[in-house]
Formats: sequence, structure tokens, C-alpha cells
Amino acid sequence: MSVYIIRADYGRYTSQLKELGIAAIGWLNNYPDLPKTREQIEEHYNVEFPDHKKMQKAINVGQIYRFMYEIKIGDTILCPYDNELLLVGEITSEVYYKVIKGIPWYYVRDVKWKEEPLNRQNFSVPLQNTLRSMQTVYRVKQEGEVLKAIGKRVEDSPIVATAIELDHLFDKIKERLLELDSDEFELLVSYVLQSLGFEAKQRQGKTGDGGIDFEGVLNVMGVAKIQLQVQVKRYEQSAIGERDIRNLRGALKSGHQGCFITLSAFQRKAIESAGDPEKTPISLIDGRRFIEIFTEQYDKVMDLLSEEEQEDLAGKIKFRRGLWPE
Repeated sequence: MSVYIIRADYGRYTSQLKELGIAAIGWLNNYPDLPKTREQIEEHYNVEFPDHKKMQKAINVGQIYRFMYEIKIGDTILCPYDNELLLVGEITSEVYYKVIKGIPWYYVRDVKWKEEPLNRQNFSVPLQNTLRSMQTVYRVKQEGEVLKAIGKRVEDSPIVATAIELDHLFDKIKERLLELDSDEFELLVSYVLQSLGFEAKQRQGKTGDGGIDFEGVLNVMGVAKIQLQVQVKRYEQSAIGERDIRNLRGALKSGHQGCFITLSAFQRKAIESAGDPEKTPISLIDGRRFIEIFTEQYDKVMDLLSEEEQEDLAGKIKFRRGLWPE
């Protein structure tokens, strides 16, 4: 059982695909007789797109072949849907050619779509990076994580087993971070943000005041600069609710985006509120995602702590390298 992304023009047609119970791709709409081999697909593609460069042709031919012949009945597919959400479905037919009103692609497969989408912010950092690929049809490497998220059990699957083992490792790391008091955790967050390119202008709040804790500029490797205000809650059990998101948004300065970081989780209404496209964006970093970012940035964070003579905090968060998940 495999997991694939079908992008549907970056989510533009996802609602229609869900309503019709299908997935579809284009490129070769003029060929109702399905090409049987990769070579036939390449021949048709060369006719339709003679000006495309060699690399572009190779990538797109591969995606067409993947949709038609590599994806199998029973495989899971994800499709971008409504901002941060991903529609989930199961392939239930082979490929067929059909002209459907409102859908610009004629190579079609039937899909049993689930009613409840997944929120990509709940996935691991590696999986979120995978989801950023610009390809239209591609296989997801982190299959176990997706299958677990939708409640599928695959016996003796090493991929799923790996996902379970990672959960155990993250729990161990979380236990260590929870040994920090609120001020220490907030300080750690500041160094993790700094390692990502965040330059704090000021530390605004005090732990527990319910307000914004950091304000500054997130410089994404010189590509973009984002005015950012950050709120930190160390909570272990209490999930962050929609009211907390509403209060953070109400405190944001004009032109600033918000970020909420916690070691616990976010309630569903909080996630929906943060992703509301009609309102100021707020990024949500729950405990699992923060730990993933922390592990990825571990060396940079430890270097920063050393430079600023924060030996006490460094000693409390020092881990054996072998503990890190790959």
C-alpha cells in the first residue's frame, strides 16, 4: 500500500474532484486510446509539447506514467485542499479516458474520498518538506506517517513500525524538555527561532502573561523577510483553544504575522481559526513539530548557547546524538 500526492493544479480543482469521486490529470487530452508504455507516452508528449525542454519532458512523462500505471487500486492519495488541508482518498479503479464538465483533464481514476481532511501542520517537518514538491503526481516517502494519521493498519510494515518507533523517541525528548521551567523553555524557543533566521527586536512578555513573547523579523535566507510576533506556552497537557488564537491575533501589530508555539497540541477549532484565509495568518507549532525543528537545528542551537555562555541551559538539553530520529 503506497501513498501519492495528486496536486490538482495546487488545489484549484480539489473540491470538484471530491464531489465527482475522481482524481484526474491532463497533458495528453487528445489521446482517448490510453498509451500502454512509457515510450508511447513520451511520443505523444513530444507531439503535444515540442518546445518543452528535455528535463521538463522527462519529469512530466514520468508523472503521467506514475498516475496511469504505478498507482494501484487500494493506494492512498492526498490532494491539497482549502489552505493547509489535504483531502484523503483511496484509488478504486484503473485509469480511463472521460471528458467531464468543469474538469480540464481527461485521464481519470475513481476515488473514494474521506469526508475529513488532514491538516498538513500536524505532520512531521520531513513530510511537510515532501509536500512542498512542485511535481503534480509523486509518491510520498513518509508513508507510515500518513497511514497512521488516517487510521490504516499495515501488518509487518517496516515503514509503519518506524513511525511508531519515532513516536517513542519524540516522547523521550519531550520528557526532557518538560523538565525545563517556563522561563527556560521560552529561552530555548528564542534560540531555536534564532537558528532559523529570526532576529528578535525585543522580548515583550513575561511567561504566563498571556501576551506576545517575541517580536522581530524572520529572514528566510535572504529570500523573504517576515515581520513576526510569537507567543510561547510550555503547556504539557492542556490543548491550545480557539480563544488563545483569537487573543493572539487581536494583539498582533499591523503588518505582522503570528506564530504560536507550545509543547502540547491545538484544538481543532484553534487550527481552523489559525488557518482562516480571511484573517491574519498564524502559524501553529505543536509539541511534535517543535521537537522536530529543535532536533534539526540542534547543532546550531548548541553553538548559539555556547557563544552566549548559556552553559546551564545547554547542559539541560544536551542529548546523545544516537537519540535523534533520522
